[in-house]
Amino acid sequence: YINTTSKSIAPGMDVVALFRRGNECVLSFAGTTGLADWTTNLNIKSLQNLEECGLRNVHEGFFEDFVQFMLGDAWSDEMEPEILSKCGGRLSVTGHSQGGTLAEIFATCINRVDNVTLPDLWRWGQLVHSGRMVSTRVTVTGLYGVASPGCTVDYQLENALPGGIFPGVRFFNMDSESFDPVPWITVVLNFQHAKYQTIQLPNPFKGQDLVKHEGWTYDARWQPLTSAVFGKSISLDHHLGPEYLRRILAFTREVSVTIVAGQNFSQECLLGGMNPYIEVQVGEEEHYFTAKVNAGLLDAAYWNESFVLTTYEPGTSIQLSAWNDCTKDFKMGSAVLPSAEFDPQGFAGWLSLDTGAELEILVQIEHSQF
Repeated sequence: YINTTSKSIAPGMDVVALFRRGNECVLSFAGTTGLADWTTNLNIKSLQNLEECGLRNVHEGFFEDFVQFMLGDAWSDEMEPEILSKCGGRLSVTGHSQGGTLAEIFATCINRVDNVTLPDLWRWGQLVHSGRMVSTRVTVTGLYGVASPGCTVDYQLENALPGGIFPGVRFFNMDSESFDPVPWITVVLNFQHAKYQTIQLPNPFKGQDLVKHEGWTYDARWQPLTSAVFGKSISLDHHLGPEYLRRILAFTREVSVTIVAGQNFSQECLLGGMNPYIEVQVGEEEHYFTAKVNAGLLDAAYWNESFVLTTYEPGTSIQLSAWNDCTKDFKMGSAVLPSAEFDPQGFAGWLSLDTGAELEILVQIEHSQF
């Protein structure tokens, strides 16, 4: 389900999509998509309140986007009925950049009341939507913000449950050299985040560890602080969705490769004996394996050796070459296993080399939680 709304300042849209797999629903708010959304981001001239659903001192532009979505037909006519009938009235909510902030506002209001009376929405002197009562009978059970700016001043949005902490995580990119400026710039303007766990994502391929801040802490509300970014350079690339995906995947899954066996190798180089080895290259990462057992077969070999890819990034292929270490290295074939054939489902089976030889390999991908 997709909700599309246009704004009066320029042709544009705010997109909210509802995804469902089985009985699990996820509502996703898009980030900044054009000039109209940039006016939303910069609209901080006043703060808005909707006390009945827990909203206080909210960034005006983000508040208006939330109201616009809730007053639109898609929420009442399609999305809420789908969540109630197919997902038991429970959902997770997420968003990138501006969308992450809208997710925080949405989760706060939705979990507070079963219906809410929304005000008229005016923009640039024009009535966009007339205010009305809107049903909010669903419950947000997970909140996940990515690269989101803060949204409230002198007040922290909280869950309606005891303790006020939302289940979920807010992510922001910051490593030893540079950082995503969007979550930081609103801190300078005194806007803070909702009450849920925050994780700082460094560069996973430079031996840096992620940093967690529990939802009840000062750091979860305010990071990244100016003191934390001091001496680091601003990187707009760090704000992009693909860079967040790259880092999140690196910290939440392990890709391992097992070279099991080989067969139908060329016997052209037998003067020095059959001593095959395999070279595996993934990006800049290389691994070498020498056969443990030949078992008396001149054209076959056995390894059953495994390794973990420490620098694998989505979309990177696995390149394999078979060599025979006889009087001189003799290449017995090569092959490429494209990322699409093993990511995310894994791979198990025989891979044909360009010489007709075959390698039996196993690629396993294991996922973990933060």
